[in-house]
Amino acid sequence: RQDVHLEVTSCPVYKAKGNDTKCRSLLPAAIPRSPDTLTDKTRAMCNQWGFVSAEFPLGYDDILDQLQAVKKTMDRLKASPNAAVQIAIQNNIAPFLPMDFLRQTVYDGLWRHSLIFSNVPGPPEPCLFAGKQATGLEMLFPNLIPQIGLISYGGNMFGNIVVDPTSMPNPELISPLFSRAFQRLAKRLGVECPPSVEQHANTLNQ
Repeated sequence: RQDVHLEVTSCPVYKAKGNDTKCRSLLPAAIPRSPDTLTDKTRAMCNQWGFVSAEFPLGYDDILDQLQAVKKTMDRLKASPNAAVQIAIQNNIAPFLPMDFLRQTVYDGLWRHSLIFSNVPGPPEPCLFAGKQATGLEMLFPNLIPQIGLISYGGNMFGNIVVDPTSMPNPELISPLFSRAFQRLAKRLGVECPPSVEQHANTLNQ
């Protein structure tokens, strides 16, 4: 699922920024937590995660070729120790470093990437908020670089893109291009595309 989300995200980034675009993304990678952490109310809401860097495969004519390129990139990351090493450094070394050095390191790391991409599995069943059923979830995270957040909830997918319109040309195209990528992928695989996605993708023709 993450491979598909990352692949359809790369399509609008490529189209919106231009055909000569090269793109690197930061991906939050989480590691499993121990059972005692999950049952401890003071730690249950905390995650063990760190950023890993990944290239966005761009510029493929066939969307399935692009999906395979994304899968290859993700398989390589999942088999590498990058996430575990990053988490070990930030948990055991970073707390002892000077704050100015840490701030510059974070800034330099973000500056060398085009965007942050995160997808999170949410509750599979509807939840109550203040006694009322929540109809959806939104993940918004303003950052120094564009950030894309996807979250599932109740059998649906919700997504947001936080971007500075002065730093990326044509940011208004990203949302319909995202739907267009899903539309192309569904057609290529011979599966039905949801009408709402079709309608949104077709706004590019207007």
